[in-house]
Amino acid sequence: MGAAMTRKPWQVWLVFCVCLAIVTAVMMWLSVRVVRLESLREVDRNETEVARREAVLQERVSAALYRMDLLLIPLVSEESARPHQHYQSVFYPAIANEVDDMGPENNYSFTDLFDSTASNGQVSPLYEHPPEMVKLHFEVLPDGQFVCPQVPDVWRSEIFKIVQPELAAKLPQSEVVQQRKQSLATMQATLSFESLRGVCGRTETNAVNLEVLENGFAYQSNGYQVPAIDRAVERFNAIPRARGDVLDPEKAVKGNKLEVQQAQNDERLMNDLSNRLNLNLDIAQRQQAFAYGNSQGGSSLAPKANQAIEVLYGVMQPVWIDGNLLLVRPLQELGQTRYQCCWLDWPRIQQALRKEVGDLLPMDEINFESIELDDQFRVGMALTTLPVQLSMDRAKLRMSFSLASDPALAGSLNAGTILSLAWSGFLLSAVVAGFLLQQVVSLSERRASFVSAVTHELRTPLTTFRMYSEMLSSDMVPPDKRKQYVGTLRKQANRLSHLVENVLQFARLESNPSQGSEQEAQVGGMLERFVERLETRTNEEGLELLVQMSESVNQSVIRTQPAMVEQVLFNLVDNACKYGKPSTTGKIELRVTQGNGQLRLEVSDGGPGVDAGERRRMFHPFHKSDLEAANSEPGVGLGLALCKRMALSLGGKLSYRENESGGATFELSLPS
Repeated sequence: MGAAMTRKPWQVWLVFCVCLAIVTAVMMWLSVRVVRLESLREVDRNETEVARREAVLQERVSAALYRMDLLLIPLVSEESARPHQHYQSVFYPAIANEVDDMGPENNYSFTDLFDSTASNGQVSPLYEHPPEMVKLHFEVLPDGQFVCPQVPDVWRSEIFKIVQPELAAKLPQSEVVQQRKQSLATMQATLSFESLRGVCGRTETNAVNLEVLENGFAYQSNGYQVPAIDRAVERFNAIPRARGDVLDPEKAVKGNKLEVQQAQNDERLMNDLSNRLNLNLDIAQRQQAFAYGNSQGGSSLAPKANQAIEVLYGVMQPVWIDGNLLLVRPLQELGQTRYQCCWLDWPRIQQALRKEVGDLLPMDEINFESIELDDQFRVGMALTTLPVQLSMDRAKLRMSFSLASDPALAGSLNAGTILSLAWSGFLLSAVVAGFLLQQVVSLSERRASFVSAVTHELRTPLTTFRMYSEMLSSDMVPPDKRKQYVGTLRKQANRLSHLVENVLQFARLESNPSQGSEQEAQVGGMLERFVERLETRTNEEGLELLVQMSESVNQSVIRTQPAMVEQVLFNLVDNACKYGKPSTTGKIELRVTQGNGQLRLEVSDGGPGVDAGERRRMFHPFHKSDLEAANSEPGVGLGLALCKRMALSLGGKLSYRENESGGATFELSLPS
């Protein structure tokens, strides 16, 4: 593999790029899939949150409806069980004992009854103590006459003054009576007997409708009924039976979770409505029995079944007429049908309802709607006591709730964060892999260069050693030439020693850049130990070594590794000897200066210098310039690279500059 990298590194990079492209494509595909899944997950999460808020909203609405119905039950139960005599200004409970011989066929009159029983007359409780949430009580007769217990007619007032002055004194004569008269006039302009007959006769579930009343039947107890609610319950209960199966909202609705939840809630909400209706009716019946003493709607003041006068009660039902909310029931007495109406104070009722459920719902965001047609009815929003339902902006209310976070939706990283981490890790891995590959390729190239250079560098001295040693051992060398041959062998030995020393030092620095221990040394004394070796090397090339150093620098002390400084200087001088020829000066200068906390050692030659194109690469390991390769100077291209690394290990640096007069200068800077 190393040989392949050395011979064709572009193939290695091509394979790496192909693999990187494949992995990138896979990562992009996965990212797109994750983004799509996260989008679906976000939609599902939003739908879940909306459905969750909708469930909370519906729970609060249901609780609010329960409270509202419980608040209204006392009112509607009292009115549905109210004796019919209360709708008259004055009634006579003992009247039944006097009418055995005074039936309609004998032309009896109410005046005769009043004259004979005036002392037993009682004022209607609606005179002085009408219910708080009721505007007016009145009866509508077939001839269109309106009779109101809170507004006594002139005839009865006069009778009271004659036969019972104390009773007449109870008649209120305040401004309240005037307001009642105005309200009664409003109702007289709005209602008629026929309109009430149409309202009460159009409900099929009314237990006592007008037509049955007109035909006559046995005595029947009164009751309370909201036709719109009853018809809605009947329609809902009839759907499964008519289809012969069970409703499956999940099959009927294919939408988001909110739509499915709303479809599934229809049956639950209708059951909830039925339960509230049954509960309300049960409570109403109990309150009626408690308030009036029997289940037939009469009190001790009402006619009994064994009395001569038979009264047939219809079912009390709430209706909307021209924006007015009324409780209406038909009544038959002595063969005459009339309607008893209770005009509810709807604004006051609304105010009481809002106050009752203000802690559950923001009532400033909720309105009350009247239910006048069947298609206006909405399950889960309607009261069971009145034909009224809530109207609200559900989306706005859902978002107004402050809910605790759902543990199932929290604690997890989103797709964007995960993808960012994944792509960051991928890019970092790609960069690291590329860097490592580049290092491997570079190492392989350096290894190949090293093997090539060392092989070439060793071949010449080894060949010289083998040939000269064979000649010397075979006495083939004349005596006068022996000294020359020995000198050549010594020179080649020094060359091999220097090569091995550089390679070993480079290997040590590669494995441990901070090797060696520092010691204090006088600059002059330290250089004095180096100069002899440096001069020997320059003399071999016929060059002169000049050392320039001031006395102050000579006496200064530096803390460093002298052996490593010596090797750097020797390599620089060796390079100057090999590549500084031909020299314009014939000298190699070693200048030592000090300043700004730095000790600078400069090695200059008078040679051709270094080409601009080679300056960036000359400090690379096993690199030789074209000129060096052409001249086949001894060496493996490791000297400058080794010098630079040793300079860094010493805490300094090695730099190069071109001399103005020609030649090259290498400067070693060390901390002083």
